[in-house]
Amino acid sequence: MPNPVHASGTGVPREALEREISAAAQNLTTRKLSNDVTAIRRLVYEIVPDYEAGNINDHFRRRVQDLHDIVAMIQRRGLKLGNQDLVSMCELADNILGEIREHPAPPNLKHLRAMPKLVSGFQMALLAMPERRNNRAG
Repeated sequence: MPNPVHASGTGVPREALEREISAAAQNLTTRKLSNDVTAIRRLVYEIVPDYEAGNINDHFRRRVQDLHDIVAMIQRRGLKLGNQDLVSMCELADNILGEIREHPAPPNLKHLRAMPKLVSGFQMALLAMPERRNNRAG
C-alpha cells in the first residue's frame, strides 16, 4: 500500500498517489474475493454430500449459514466494484441457499446439480474481472 506521508515528502504528485492507492485497493479487493471463492468451493463440497445424504444437523446448518455470509460479502464487494456478474451470481446463490435453509430435506435435486455450478460460476466471474486481468498482466 502506498505511503501518503512518504510520497508527499518525496514530491510524488497527488494524482499519482491517488492512482497508486486506488490500484492497491483494487488489488486487495481482488485478493479478498479470490479467498472468498476458495471458501465457497470448500463449503459447497462439504455441504453437498450431507445435503444429498439427508444429514441435516446443526453443523450442516452452520455451514450453509457460513456460505450465505460469504456470498453476502461478495455481493457487497461486487456492488462496490460495479461488477454485475458477481452480483448476479450472489443473487442466484442466495436464492438456492434460502431454499436449502427453508426445506433441507428431502434434498432438491435441482439444488444438488446447481451447487457445483455455483462454484464454477464464481470462479469464472472472478477470472473475468478486469481488475484480475490487469493484475495478472502486470
